[in-house]
Amino acid sequence: MRNIGKIYGAINVPIHNYECLPKLEAPTGYVYVIQDMDVSKCYKIGRTNHPATRLIHQFGDLPFEIRVVAIFKTNDALALEKKLHQCYAAQKTRGEEWFKLDDQQVAEIKSMGKDTSIDTKAQAQRRAKTETQLHTFNVPIHNYERLPPLKAPAGYVYVIQDVDISKCYKIGYTNHPATRMMNFGVQLPLKIKVI
Repeated sequence: MRNIGKIYGAINVPIHNYECLPKLEAPTGYVYVIQDMDVSKCYKIGRTNHPATRLIHQFGDLPFEIRVVAIFKTNDALALEKKLHQCYAAQKTRGEEWFKLDDQQVAEIKSMGKDTSIDTKAQAQRRAKTETQLHTFNVPIHNYERLPPLKAPAGYVYVIQDVDISKCYKIGYTNHPATRMMNFGVQLPLKIKVI
């Protein structure tokens, strides 16, 4: 599986904030693996040029819960998707993209891409330099409503958690935390916690 990943330049991307991944132009794109958590427990191997659009907006209407298992950035999404479909053709269940995979097969797929989570010394230095250039710093969350509004491009990056239903986190940007958090409280029928 690693050879397939190398051929198509597959790179693992973090699944915890896939909604922030940029839109890519074909033939580059993303190959994703999701799992039906409710009904069949089957896996879908698909492709997209923009994970947020595909996974949030289109799959949000499915009558069952899905879990994102893996996402790979690749230099040829169509070809990599076809190759994975060929490799697991015997496990195909419904439609063209759903497969009954065991734990070992899922692990094989997940290990396919180049792991970018290992932080080299050069990457750490670049990140430190970027953070210095961006003037990042933590602000106390216990009184975020007192933070002053800022003019763009300055602003606040926030992390909130849905503590009622999904337990998921949202990472966002605002110029005024008090206004943004109040809007969340009005718009969402659930409790949120500022992290």
